[in-house]
Amino acid sequence: MKWWHTVPWKNLKSVFRGLLCLLMVATGGGLAGASEYSNRELGFRMRVPDDFEDVSSASRPKGALFMKAKFNRDKSVARLMNVQDLGEVIRQDADLSTLKRRSGNVTQEKMRWRDLDVDVFCVTEGEAGMVYVSLNAQVPLRTRGIQVSMSALKTEERALRQEMAKILAGIEGPSNWVSDGERSALKSSETMRTVVTVSSLVVLVGAALWGISKVQT
Repeated sequence: MKWWHTVPWKNLKSVFRGLLCLLMVATGGGLAGASEYSNRELGFRMRVPDDFEDVSSASRPKGALFMKAKFNRDKSVARLMNVQDLGEVIRQDADLSTLKRRSGNVTQEKMRWRDLDVDVFCVTEGEAGMVYVSLNAQVPLRTRGIQVSMSALKTEERALRQEMAKILAGIEGPSNWVSDGERSALKSSETMRTVVTVSSLVVLVGAALWGISKVQT
């Protein structure tokens, strides 16, 4: 799989610019969103902070499952969250090393989801004299991957990262990836099967030799 299939770069940039527009013009209103979102088709559920409000009707990028915003007291947007269906599974062995050469304002890093290290793409971009940062975590669900995007002013990056870590911790669903623990368990199981097979062969050979010896005597 090519990296731009795993990382929908065109979608990523369009989503980010859409988030920038919302960050600059959106205003608060309406009731607070639900604390939990679930999706039967993709087989996952996630917890969303109560202080985020639904803004899906304002702007909804292609593949977006929902968009929520956290507002300041003056009704300006403090955080913007977009959860997107990537439309395909995320390969665990995908090579994304070429990403850094594609754009200077995108960096690739890792964050923890369950017991897996998942890819997070940090995008920094300026607009109207302001600098914004977007963290885009790609979660490898078994059915299809999703991308969780969190955006805010660059000056809020530290708090944004803390919130992203909490949101990732609240995502539940089966994955098509194998964790280090599962991989070790598989290796142990394979080793055990090998030992059992070898032991069985030793017993069978021993029995055969004993039988031959008994006949000869």
